[in-house]
Order: sequence, then structure tokens, then C-alpha cells
Amino acid sequence: MQIWKKKWGEKMKNKFIRFELQKEDADLIGWKNSLPTESFSETVNKILVIETQGRIARIPCGFSSTEVTEDVKTGFYVHDQNVLAFLGSIKKGERTNELKKILRKHIEVNRRNRLHL
Repeated sequence: MQIWKKKWGEKMKNKFIRFELQKEDADLIGWKNSLPTESFSETVNKILVIETQGRIARIPCGFSSTEVTEDVKTGFYVHDQNVLAFLGSIKKGERTNELKKILRKHIEVNRRNRLHL
């Protein structure tokens, strides 16, 4: 996961965070592709804000995994200082995997409890 612009502890309004979804992440790629155009960043932000509060975000999750033939490079803007601090607290080298776990947790709970929008 790459963080652009300033260092982790510095205050700024938005940070763009890049990460890669690999072929093995077909579930996350299918979910990303099912979201309305241009809403991935907003949805990931919502999930992370709610995650820092210890709750589960209500998100769109009506999708199915598809066969994936290549990795997908993606990213999102972080707008919330608490989310930046949370991501900054995760050990370098583990952020991408931790982010994937968080996304999967929120998707799974929404699917299981039919909370999705």
C-alpha cells in the first residue's frame, strides 16, 4: 500500500492510498466492480470511519465473485484524520492485508445480516 503526499503523522485534508487487489481477491474485485461508478473511494472511506468507531457500515454488497485473470491496482482518498491515524498505526507491510480483512468483514456482515443498501 502506498501513501502519497505527506508522512503519516502530518495533518492534511486528503491522502490518496494505493493498493493492489490480487487474483486471489476475486471477491473484493467483484465487490469493487459492482459499486456505482466513482463510488469505491467514498464507500471505503465510510467503512474505515465506521470501523474506527467499532461498528459495521451499511454498504452495497449484492455481487458475486467473478473469474479474475489479472491483479487490479486501485486506490482511494482518505478524508478523515481518525482513519489516517488508524491506518498509520498498522505495521508497514501489513496495511494492505489489514485493509482487505476489514473490507471482507464489512461485506460479510452485510451479506449475512442483509444490511446492505
